[in-house]
Amino acid sequence: MQKVWTEFGCKTLSDYHDLYVQTDVVLLADVFENFWKVCMGKYALDLVHYYTAPSLSWDALLKKTGDWTCTCSLKKACGVASR
Repeated sequence: MQKVWTEFGCKTLSDYHDLYVQTDVVLLADVFENFWKVCMGKYALDLVHYYTAPSLSWDALLKKTGDWTCTCSLKKACGVASR
Protein backbone atom coordinates (compact mmCIF):
# COMPACT_ATOMS: atom_id res chain seq x y z
CA MET A 1 0.00 0.00 0.00
CA GLN A 2 2.83 2.40 0.83
CA LYS A 3 4.44 1.88 -2.57
CA VAL A 4 1.15 2.57 -4.36
CA TRP A 5 0.58 5.62 -2.16
CA THR A 6 3.94 7.17 -3.09
CA GLU A 7 4.01 5.97 -6.72
CA PHE A 8 0.69 7.63 -7.52
CA GLY A 9 1.32 10.72 -5.39
CA CYS A 10 -1.55 10.25 -2.95
CA LYS A 11 -1.74 13.02 -0.39
CA THR A 12 -4.93 12.02 1.42
CA LEU A 13 -6.92 8.89 2.06
CA SER A 14 -9.48 10.28 -0.37
CA ASP A 15 -6.84 10.26 -3.15
CA TYR A 16 -6.02 6.64 -2.37
CA HIS A 17 -9.72 5.74 -2.26
CA ASP A 18 -10.36 7.33 -5.66
CA LEU A 19 -7.39 5.48 -7.17
CA TYR A 20 -8.63 2.20 -5.68
CA VAL A 21 -12.16 2.70 -7.04
CA GLN A 22 -10.91 3.62 -10.53
CA THR A 23 -8.64 0.58 -10.62
CA ASP A 24 -11.41 -1.69 -9.36
CA VAL A 25 -13.88 -0.46 -12.00
CA VAL A 26 -11.37 -0.82 -14.85
CA LEU A 27 -10.46 -4.37 -13.78
CA LEU A 28 -14.12 -5.36 -13.39
CA ALA A 29 -14.95 -3.95 -16.82
CA ASP A 30 -12.06 -5.92 -18.34
CA VAL A 31 -13.21 -9.17 -16.74
CA PHE A 32 -16.82 -8.54 -17.79
CA GLU A 33 -15.82 -7.79 -21.39
CA ASN A 34 -13.69 -10.93 -21.64
CA PHE A 35 -16.46 -13.09 -20.14
CA TRP A 36 -18.94 -11.51 -22.57
CA LYS A 37 -16.68 -12.44 -25.50
CA VAL A 38 -16.45 -16.03 -24.27
CA CYS A 39 -20.23 -16.32 -23.85
CA MET A 40 -20.91 -14.84 -27.27
CA GLY A 41 -18.25 -16.94 -28.97
CA LYS A 42 -18.98 -20.27 -27.31
CA TYR A 43 -22.75 -20.13 -26.77
CA ALA A 44 -23.99 -17.09 -28.76
CA LEU A 45 -25.65 -15.87 -25.56
CA ASP A 46 -25.44 -12.22 -24.56
CA LEU A 47 -24.88 -12.19 -20.82
CA VAL A 48 -26.25 -8.68 -20.39
CA HIS A 49 -29.72 -10.22 -20.82
CA TYR A 50 -29.33 -12.38 -17.71
CA TYR A 51 -29.75 -11.36 -14.09
CA THR A 52 -28.00 -14.37 -12.59
CA ALA A 53 -25.22 -16.76 -13.52
CA PRO A 54 -27.47 -19.81 -13.00
CA SER A 55 -29.95 -18.59 -15.63
CA LEU A 56 -27.10 -18.00 -18.09
CA SER A 57 -25.69 -21.44 -17.31
CA TRP A 58 -29.11 -23.06 -17.77
CA ASP A 59 -29.59 -21.52 -21.21
CA ALA A 60 -26.03 -22.47 -22.18
CA LEU A 61 -26.78 -26.07 -21.16
CA LEU A 62 -30.01 -26.13 -23.15
CA LYS A 63 -28.33 -24.56 -26.17
CA LYS A 64 -25.38 -26.97 -26.02
CA THR A 65 -27.54 -30.09 -25.62
CA GLY A 66 -30.28 -28.90 -27.96
CA ASP A 67 -32.90 -30.16 -25.51
CA TRP A 68 -35.38 -27.32 -25.18
CA THR A 69 -38.21 -29.70 -24.26
CA CYS A 70 -37.25 -29.74 -20.59
CA THR A 71 -37.96 -26.01 -20.49
CA CYS A 72 -41.54 -26.69 -21.55
CA SER A 73 -41.98 -29.49 -19.01
CA LEU A 74 -40.55 -27.24 -16.29
CA LYS A 75 -43.02 -24.52 -17.22
CA LYS A 76 -45.89 -27.03 -17.00
CA ALA A 77 -44.61 -28.29 -13.64
CA CYS A 78 -44.42 -24.72 -12.34
CA GLY A 79 -47.87 -23.87 -13.70
CA VAL A 80 -46.63 -21.31 -16.21
CA ALA A 81 -48.92 -21.19 -19.22
CA SER A 82 -47.36 -20.77 -22.65
CA ARG A 83 -48.78 -18.05 -24.86
